[in-house]
Parts: sequence; C-alpha cells; structure tokens
Amino acid sequence: MEKIYMEEKNSQNNRKGMFNFSIVLSFAVAIFAVISLASAGIAINQGTGVSYAMPTEDVTTFNLRYVQMIAKTEASGGKQMAAEVYYANDTTTLDNMVLCIERKYDTTQGEGYTQTTAIRDGEPDIKSDPGLLYLLGFAQSNEAKNISNTGVEVLDGFIIQSAVWYYLAEKYPSVAAFQLYDGTSEGQSNLKDKDVLDKEDIMVEVNGTTKAVKTTKIHELVENAKKAEEPKVTAVKENDEISKTEDGKYYQSALVTVVGSPATSFIKYEVSLEGVEGATLVDQNGQALDLTNVPAGKNFYVRIPADKLTKNEKQTVKINVKGHFNAGQAVYYRPTNESTPPHQMLVSVKPDTKDATVDVEFITSDDTGMKAFQTIYFIGLIVLLCGVGIVYANARPAESK
Repeated sequence: MEKIYMEEKNSQNNRKGMFNFSIVLSFAVAIFAVISLASAGIAINQGTGVSYAMPTEDVTTFNLRYVQMIAKTEASGGKQMAAEVYYANDTTTLDNMVLCIERKYDTTQGEGYTQTTAIRDGEPDIKSDPGLLYLLGFAQSNEAKNISNTGVEVLDGFIIQSAVWYYLAEKYPSVAAFQLYDGTSEGQSNLKDKDVLDKEDIMVEVNGTTKAVKTTKIHELVENAKKAEEPKVTAVKENDEISKTEDGKYYQSALVTVVGSPATSFIKYEVSLEGVEGATLVDQNGQALDLTNVPAGKNFYVRIPADKLTKNEKQTVKINVKGHFNAGQAVYYRPTNESTPPHQMLVSVKPDTKDATVDVEFITSDDTGMKAFQTIYFIGLIVLLCGVGIVYANARPAESK
C-alpha cells in the first residue's frame, strides 16, 4: 500500500515538474517571438547614412602646389615612376586636390592656373567623362581617406592621381598627352609608369620617407571608372500598396527609395510634390521629413490627408526629385602663361544636379491591408494559444488503467 502511495506521489511530482517546465517553455517561446518581431522592425527601419567631404571650391585662379615622389618596384631601385600630387594653393589635403589629366607634360611649383572651358586642341573633351567624374567624386568622398593604408594623406592622393593617369591612358590610347611614361622618352629610360603600377607591391619615397604601398586600390579604381555611368538619380516606390495611418488622418504610400549613382558623389536631394494639396513626406520612423537637404541614403513615404480621398477615388501625387552630386562636371584649368612645350592641364569638380520623377497613386478600398501592429498581435495570439495548449495538455491527469 505504501509502495502504491509513493508511486502516485512520484507521478504527481513528475506531472508537476512537466507542468512547470511547460509554463516556462511557453513563456520563453512568447518572449522570443516578441523580441524577434521587435528586432526585425528595428532592422527594417534602419536607414543608411554616408557623409562626404565638401568638394574643392569652384575657384577661377590659383597658384599650384605639388608634392613630388618616386615610386619604385624595389626598395633598392628597379623600375621607377616620378609622380606629383597637385593642390590648389598650400593646403595639401584631399579636398583641396586637383588632378592632372596630361601625364606627358610638366609644370612648375607655384605656377598660376586659370579656369577654362576649353580643352587643348586635338584632345577629347572629357569634362563629362563618366570614369573621370567617378574618380573625381571618389577623391572627395570619405572612402578616399587612407586608401593607401599608410596614414599619409599625400599617398592617398598618389593612389587617386595614378588611377586617373592609368584610366585615361587606357581609354584614350591615341592621345599623346594621356600616355604613360614607357621608358622611350629621351633621358628618361628608367621611367616606366605601367611597369611600376602593374607591380602589386611598390615603395614610394615622399618627403624623405619611404612607404610600402599596394597598387591594388589603383586598379580597383580604374576598373570602377571603366564601368561608371553618367551621374543619375532614380526614385522607385516599393509597391503600389496604400495604407491608412493609425490615427486615421492620412493615407500613406509604400516606401520610396532614392538612389544616386555614383554613390561616392551623391550627397543629398530635394523633393517637390504635385497633384494633391497637403501631401507631405515622412521618414521610415514616421517622422515629418523636410523636402530640402535630404541626405543621401534617406528614403521616405508620401502621405496625403484622408479627407482628400473618398472611397474608390484615385488621386495621384507626382514626386519630383533633384539629386545633388559633388562631382557633377569636371572643371578645366590651364596655365595662366602658356609655354612651349605646354604645361599640364588640371581638373577639379563642380557640383551638379540630376532629376527624377515617380508617380504614387492613392486609391482607397475597404481593406487597406493589415498594419504592422495587427500582424504582431496576430502572431502573438497564435503563440499564446500554443502555449495554453501545451499547458493544458500537460496539466491533464493521467488516465487510470
């Protein structure tokens, strides 16, 4: 008899333990579901933001400053490349850099330069060349900072300037001024640009210090430049779905994504709305968004007042986007006092804008789609019911045999 009592007691304890475990498991599942949904919501609504350095000021004249260096395939000598990195005036930083487009010509320290609209006779007009604009825009972007991985900013400039020379020489091989030094020039048989730049590991001597530099980034920039397209901006809506805000005051579009290409040059945009009075923008967190100075990487929704739309009526909002690029067009500079043979022409950049449009149609119906909070509630309810089922199943007394 005592044995039977002990077995029943043990059985009750086991059921109690299973019951407690089931309750804990049910709560754990519910908590996990809530955390997962919250995390997903945060991830979806995260925007991306990239800041860029300001472009070189669109000056009309300047006195050239350059820093000289020697690149070598070996520390003890080998094939060499004599190079300079050029700046408008004395500030030797990337955002004050100007770029040489005529590798085969020289220049002098402190030489005066004047802005011009004309390229030299016999040379192609490359102020809108997509690859050159890509490299100019890259020079102004934060991605250019320490691209040489040396901590020496002038060597970051060397990487970008070398990419410009290499790109132009390959794209315009028949233009003598764009050609790289190949050792055939009189008195310069040791200067072989391509041999140096095609070597992955080189030594660059600048300001009395020699640094190891990899040319991998130069070739990456050149390949990107070859694939570059003219600056453009696009605005695309995610889908045609329309929802009503929780307070019932507005109808809201699907997400509208604005993309500028090349991304390294796209800095901001502005929006104008046509078609429905009172139309506004909100960001991905539902906060009001100003129509001007919207940073690159920021996307939005369009809202219209609910009283502007009746059931089964269609209203169209036209979205006009004006994208701002810090490298929209190249600016030429030529020596103020021309010489024979001629000295190098240089380029900088000036901002430009590109336009895009997209239409959003607002059509009401009885069901505007399940809102996010309703989805969360629905999933939570299912999890809760599952938990109750587990508890109930494990709480039932075992049937007597």
